Amino acid sequence: MMLPTYEHKEKCGIFGILLWLAAIISPFPCFFVYTIASREGLLKGSFEKALPICLVLIVLGNFIMALVSSLFTVKIEDNIFSIVFGNGIFHKKIDTREIKAVKSFETKYQFGLLSGKKVSKDTKLYSIGNKNIVEVELHSGKKIQIGTDQPEELTQAIKSVIS
Repeated sequence: MMLPTYEHKEKCGIFGILLWLAAIISPFPCFFVYTIASREGLLKGSFEKALPICLVLIVLGNFIMALVSSLFTVKIEDNIFSIVFGNGIFHKKIDTREIKAVKSFETKYQFGLLSGKKVSKDTKLYSIGNKNIVEVELHSGKKIQIGTDQPEELTQAIKSVIS
């Protein structure tokens, strides 16, 4: 196993911090809504059983999103270019031989947690909140955009692997 040609772990930006706050705060309004609704007799039939489950799912969803958005890793190792969110729940791997070209640019928007968001017909964006984008063009014509706080280093690392 070779050492990574490039590896960068990026911690969450403001979007990740907001998700952690939502995860910490969300149980309180959920409990409040359930308590008031049950006390006022608004819960009837199957809704009475479904509401607590829905509230628990909301809270768990917030914690999962916060966990996933807290770390973003871009790595080039053994001819594999990988993009990983959190502990690997969402990831993308590309053989470096499939990469045709790479370029970096800055957008005027700061994107939040985006795991494979379609930007256009042939372009997907992976980011946790950056204006700096590295765009990888594949031989198939598809493009992958990666939000990073190290655009120059990532661009140079990809260029060194594909040349």
